[in-house]
Amino acid sequence: AHAALELVITDGIDSARPIAVVPFKWEGSQPLPTDISAVIASDLQRSGKFSPVPTNKMPQTPFNESEVNFDSWTSLGVDALLTGSIKQNEQGDYLVNYQLVDVVRGQLTGGQSKALGSDGELVLSKDHVLFNKVATVKGPRMREYAHRISDLVYEQLTGERGAFMTRIAYVVVNDKDRFPYQLRVADYDGYNERLVL
Repeated sequence: AHAALELVITDGIDSARPIAVVPFKWEGSQPLPTDISAVIASDLQRSGKFSPVPTNKMPQTPFNESEVNFDSWTSLGVDALLTGSIKQNEQGDYLVNYQLVDVVRGQLTGGQSKALGSDGELVLSKDHVLFNKVATVKGPRMREYAHRISDLVYEQLTGERGAFMTRIAYVVVNDKDRFPYQLRVADYDGYNERLVL
């Protein structure tokens, strides 16, 4: 016996959360090997859970959490903002400094909430900063590190592990080659492809 199944989709729900991935400040004389913020925004967009604000619609481009104007971001409906900077060191590696900021909490507290310190005194708390990280990255690994940042942002905001560091394997067929089948591996988004076999 065969059963017919018909699915009728009458409406969709756009539940992607607005997020801002501000272009990272570049402090160097040579061109940056990878636009790290563009890779991160693309990763988050592909997840379907986030809707990155286009760069030309951003009300400002802060390079650290202290420069964020919370009111201008909440007016766009943005809940979280990723900002950062990159500079090249003497060895040619890149120092990547980045912060994920809770825009709503920052607006409520003005970025100036207080908490009890270890000595019982009130101290300035940056509880609107969800994380603040620094890493040294080699130029050829910059795109890979962008995927790592995407994983961190995704996990912090959803509670689930991100999958942006995932690699895919696939077979390419070219009947004109002596060996027509090639096994290749690439990042989940198709970049950094390499021949395995």
